[in-house]
Amino acid sequence: MELYLKSRIDRAFKGWTGKGAYKLENGQIWVQTKYKYKHHHSFNPLAKIWKDGSSFFLDVEGMKDKIEVRLGTNADINGG
Repeated sequence: MELYLKSRIDRAFKGWTGKGAYKLENGQIWVQTKYKYKHHHSFNPLAKIWKDGSSFFLDVEGMKDKIEVRLGTNADINGG
């Protein structure tokens, strides 16, 4: 697994929400690909995207587990 990028979650982070879309300060949006729920509240935490083959994983400061993600769009944030 290799580090793909490093940024911060844009604003408040509430943990893994099951079907979450997470906007980073660099403007990218990453969306959960598998259901996982774990509440954790923090503001503007460090976020790392890891690449393993063709899969990507989001690692957020303060969270124990990484989640599998895909690159998303604004429609994912806005419920589209």
